[in-house]
Amino acid sequence: MDLTTILAEGKDWDIYPTSVAGVYVQKLPPTKNLPARLAVNINPLGSNGMPSKRRGYTIRSVGDIVALRKVANEERIEKLLGMLEEVQGGVVPVAKGETTIIEI
Repeated sequence: MDLTTILAEGKDWDIYPTSVAGVYVQKLPPTKNLPARLAVNINPLGSNGMPSKRRGYTIRSVGDIVALRKVANEERIEKLLGMLEEVQGGVVPVAKGETTIIEI
């Protein structure tokens, strides 16, 4: 199936595999202001060869991936992850409404 067919005939939210392991094309439904569109969904594979996340990470534009790379390449993220693993064994609960910024 090619991208044009997926955009025209694919089901909303369906994910289509690509030739790159862990990289998929996802059809996003139309919204009030935007037509249906395609996005890249990145979902790294686990040791069992299956996607490691329930939904993966949706990348909608080149600008999104550039911004993600910039953040992901920040060396202090590894330091922060090490700190989290040390304190909580790597499990970080999601706190809603919290606005505290942690200095790294």
